[in-house]
Amino acid sequence: MNSKTFSTKLIKLRRERNFTQQQVAHLLSISQSTYCSWEMGSCFPNMRHVPSIANTFAVTIQELFDEKGENLSQLK
Repeated sequence: MNSKTFSTKLIKLRRERNFTQQQVAHLLSISQSTYCSWEMGSCFPNMRHVPSIANTFAVTIQELFDEKGENLSQLK
C-alpha cells in the first residue's frame, strides 16, 4: 500500500464518522500535525498506532489496508 492509498482511506474513514483531524488526534493521543501528516501521505504511522487507528474507526486492521491484503511492512 502506498502512502496516498492509506491517506485516502484515513480521510474517508474520518469523514464517514464526522470526526475532525483534531478529534482523531486526541483519540489516538498524538498531535494533530502527526495525524495530518498521515492524511497528507507524507508518512505512515508507527506500527504501534495501527491497532488504535483501527479501534478509533471501528474497523479491523485488515480493513485499513486495501483488498489485496497489502503487507504491513511499509509501516515503521
